[in-house]
Amino acid sequence: MKFTETYRQYFPFRHFPASNYLTESEIEFVFNDSTYVYSPATDSIVRRTDPAGIPVFSHADSIRADSLKRTIEKKFYDWESANVFEEFSRIVTEGLQKDYPALEETYRIKKDSVFSIIKFLFDMNFGSDLETSLIDATAGMLGIDSTALYQSNKRRFDVFSDQINKLYDPGTDDYFNTMIMPGLMIGTNAQLIDGNSIRWTIKFEYFFAGDYVMYAESRIVNTWAIILSIVVAVLLLMGIIAGLLKKRVKR
Repeated sequence: MKFTETYRQYFPFRHFPASNYLTESEIEFVFNDSTYVYSPATDSIVRRTDPAGIPVFSHADSIRADSLKRTIEKKFYDWESANVFEEFSRIVTEGLQKDYPALEETYRIKKDSVFSIIKFLFDMNFGSDLETSLIDATAGMLGIDSTALYQSNKRRFDVFSDQINKLYDPGTDDYFNTMIMPGLMIGTNAQLIDGNSIRWTIKFEYFFAGDYVMYAESRIVNTWAIILSIVVAVLLLMGIIAGLLKKRVKR
């Protein structure tokens, strides 16, 4: 028997996968850096082997550790901002095609400036006012009124705004899933296995930047079929032995 269930990616935009920018351990570090530490031996951020230990670094190692941490965080923000820009840019382009077709080429030429604004706002942790700031900046760049730009694709701008607001109010509680699998357990990515009972602890970072798939597989043992097979085997063996004994008696 096989079981799978998927926690869908929480980050709302899927234009560019996080794996193009970061490794799985780097994503986990962004959300829970206390479980990672700088390793001078490998010149990298690695998972702590002794969570209770307090590492002691030289001044040079501390500077290097901070530099690597900032690099990872920058890659994470680059991934977020690239996806937000792509989504926003598609919404703007769709609105311009409908209401301001003459400005579509102007936007295509100048849209890199919008991307720079998005990256700046992400670096400044601008939060839920991101959509309004982007519309104002883009409308000013195009020489039209902000309200007019918003109205050109109101439905999609509203959806975009809701997605951004959700992004900045995620909640970070762990999620728990428990299941009882029949038969003999032969494979699972659950963290806890107790006989036929299995339990997953799903942390937010597991599915923020990509889908997280829970899986389990068990093999159901047919007890009666095993018993029947044993009985048949015993009867066959008894028959063979009886046949051999008869031959000996005849001799």
